[in-house]
Amino acid sequence: MELITTKICMTLDIGVNESLFGGKMLSFLDEAAAAYSCQICDSAKMVTKKIEEVVFQSPVKVGNLIKIYASVDA
Repeated sequence: MELITTKICMTLDIGVNESLFGGKMLSFLDEAAAAYSCQICDSAKMVTKKIEEVVFQSPVKVGNLIKIYASVDA
């Protein structure tokens, strides 16, 4: 696994439960995965075909760092 991006949870990212809105996290993941795929494949043409599973294990609060990791499975 390699670190592909780091985000900071901002006030605008917070939902009604005072933690990171799940849709925002999915957006972070999708953007990071697209950029990583483009880099690995040396192509700017990428689309999301499938997100198999996302498990939200603990809440993210304002000011927390979000580190996103990825790897290529052969």
